[in-house]
Amino acid sequence: MAASRVCVRGLPRLWWSIVPVVAVCLLVSAASAAPPAAARGADAERAPRFSLEQLATHRVPGQFVLSPDRRSVVYTHVSRFFGHPIIPGFDEDSNLFLLDLDNGARVRLTSGADATAYPAFSPDGRHVAYESQGNIWSVEIESGRTQRLTTHVSRDRGAAWSPDGSEIAFASGRWGRPALYVMAATGERDGLRQITPDGFGGLNPVWSPDGEYILFIASRDEHFYSRAIYRVPAAGGEPERLTPRDDARNNWPTFSPDGTRIAYLSDRSGYLNLWEMTPDGREHRHVYAVEEDQDYAENDYIQTIGPRWSPDGTQLLHFTNRLGNLLLISVDVASGEATRLGGEEGGYHPVGWLADDTVAFVHESYRRPPDLYLMTLGESARQVTHSGHAALGEHHFDRLESVWWTSEDGVRVHGYLRRPSWSTPEDRLPGIVFSHTYNVGQFYNQWNPIFGYMAESGYVLLFVNHRGSSGYGREFRDLPRGGFGQPQQIDIVSGAEFLRAQPGVDPDRLGMLGYSMGGYLTQLALTTRPEVFDVGVSVFGLGEITWDPQRSHQNFIWHLGGTQEELPDAWAHASPVNHVEHMRAPLLIVHSDGDPIEPVTKVWNFVHEMERHDKPYEVRIYRNEAHGLQNVDNLVDAYHRIMVFLDRHLR
Repeated sequence: MAASRVCVRGLPRLWWSIVPVVAVCLLVSAASAAPPAAARGADAERAPRFSLEQLATHRVPGQFVLSPDRRSVVYTHVSRFFGHPIIPGFDEDSNLFLLDLDNGARVRLTSGADATAYPAFSPDGRHVAYESQGNIWSVEIESGRTQRLTTHVSRDRGAAWSPDGSEIAFASGRWGRPALYVMAATGERDGLRQITPDGFGGLNPVWSPDGEYILFIASRDEHFYSRAIYRVPAAGGEPERLTPRDDARNNWPTFSPDGTRIAYLSDRSGYLNLWEMTPDGREHRHVYAVEEDQDYAENDYIQTIGPRWSPDGTQLLHFTNRLGNLLLISVDVASGEATRLGGEEGGYHPVGWLADDTVAFVHESYRRPPDLYLMTLGESARQVTHSGHAALGEHHFDRLESVWWTSEDGVRVHGYLRRPSWSTPEDRLPGIVFSHTYNVGQFYNQWNPIFGYMAESGYVLLFVNHRGSSGYGREFRDLPRGGFGQPQQIDIVSGAEFLRAQPGVDPDRLGMLGYSMGGYLTQLALTTRPEVFDVGVSVFGLGEITWDPQRSHQNFIWHLGGTQEELPDAWAHASPVNHVEHMRAPLLIVHSDGDPIEPVTKVWNFVHEMERHDKPYEVRIYRNEAHGLQNVDNLVDAYHRIMVFLDRHLR
């Protein structure tokens, strides 16, 4: 059938930086523009039992923080956009909520449309510190009175109360020099001191029980993924390193109730496991040795993370990552023996101990949104929050299967296969390969309803946890070193062949979609392996790594083995923009004008190259958004555009 090209061209490059929607250029034919029902087959009458609008407006509980008296929690709301966590920035969902665990009464603590995150109770339980608008605030629980505690233009984060409640430690990059600070609990104007040297910043400050010093995490080693645990006097001084210089990734230190031990996570053994040490860092012990990761390297702001000591100091509540299922465990610290809590698969996130025999946790799965549960050990769990929606019932979702395949160089790769609930092996449905966010991201068995919508719309989905992903140990995470993007392509291409060979999949209709790092890998696949995919969607992806001033610059140096000046060919080869001339498949780019991680200027460079080489594409740039979409109208618009684009080219 003859095809015509519909394009909007001729915008000068100056205009590219100010128009919200730019050139649209795609191949259109009678079949692709409006596919008849017969062209779609029997699945034309099959549709999801929930709408994109319902997905965009559905909010679920996020971070839960247990009060000092263990009788209530404060929590936030979150959502997800193609697997990426989004903190709502509008309406009452943006606020903190207090939930009484005895009677279920809920009170909204804050007001306004600005997003709130990282709540932290004061030791007496009367106040909650939190982050909003780049600053640290506090709210008095009894009166609801809020107060902005910091006012600097730089982002202040990680509020941690001193044991006596008189001070708050936090991290900030003030004047371009990362450091840790301590302020008066009533605000920095009443007292502020810098406690680490200029440039010695860190994350997750934790006070010692006696208030004498503060633990924190910092990255100061040659290995890109390594992190060390330090301590610094609360009065200020030179930080002291507590973990060995072995390039390990150490995270989430927490004191035992009596202050004599520190539990933390480390991949010193090759996997992110539970360890403990003495407060002076002289004795380290592997508490729970297993070839599974026990960290959630992706999103510390969508769930509260870190091991939780029982009140008597004998047990640690945490999780272990078993092929993307985060399984809740209680570990006996003395023996290292673990007991699994909760019988279902999915994602478990520890909240804390209400007593030595009672725990609070969050559970979610691909069919069930996250909610808070309480459980006395040995008994059934009781659900406390209920974030479900009638349209989002478990029976409205697709079928998920854990799968493995072998790449062409012999590397074993794990992922998830999702099929429509109504499909049969005789169907010939289009397939989509997904690539996740972050170098070390991972696809989990967790709540991501947009994926269920796409599957129920008549697609077979393959989620690739390519080499470099978390959840499979340190060696697998570091496999891409020596290249950037190209090593992961081996697993993506082999995943595409695996998907093509599945029953019920049409091997001639295959697309790829990725977010952030996954968007970059999508653009790289379409430009360097043009024969593999029939269509691509890059959501907040990066079209080039060259001359990128963003913080991820060290990421490229570590993976490629040198700077751009030292290895210009390697950097150029890893940039999709340099391979646009080889593109065959149409590409949809979804981005924002305020993305601080993947600069929109890189999008325009890529668009320019597609224009120059006469390639079919669509691009949609959203205003006043960052690295993801918060506005409901934008969410719905993006979801609709992506589904229409995929249907046009794969139906």
